[in-house]
Amino acid sequence: MGRLSPGSFADFVALDRNPFACNWMDEAPQVLFTVVNGVVRYDATGNHIVTTATA
Repeated sequence: MGRLSPGSFADFVALDRNPFACNWMDEAPQVLFTVVNGVVRYDATGNHIVTTATA
């Protein structure tokens, strides 16, 4: 259990589509980026994202 708020660490992924509204056999969502402990660990977007958490 946790929260997404300024100064808090976070573990989450961002997907390119709603995973609950697509047919996984035909159009599985793709991971855009993954954040672990407030740090971007994977970024498929090519964008420059801050990779350190601030407290």
